Amino acid sequence: MTCLPVTATVKTPDVKCTAGGYLLSEQAMQDVVTGWTADKEAVKILRHGLTDLNAEISAQAEDTRRQLTELKQELAAERKRYNVAIRRSRGQGLLIGIILGITVNSTAR
Repeated sequence: MTCLPVTATVKTPDVKCTAGGYLLSEQAMQDVVTGWTADKEAVKILRHGLTDLNAEISAQAEDTRRQLTELKQELAAERKRYNVAIRRSRGQGLLIGIILGITVNSTAR
């Protein structure tokens, strides 16, 4: 394995290019391991946050479904009351019409 041209031109005591790859100083190796550990912890935190977010989304979806069901029930009850009022009004209108018809016919005679 040959060194990349960019790495070969950078002079740093922590990284040395060899025929087999790269050699890191002990401090550079510790820095790499520290970075990996920090990345691993960041992934754990992000996964935990994602789990919490998914739980919150599920709870919100369930709440939305419940509210929608309640709204549908309220709408159905309101529609039923409205239809009852319409039928009652039609019945009253028909009764008033019959009474007026009888009254008009009896006065016309």
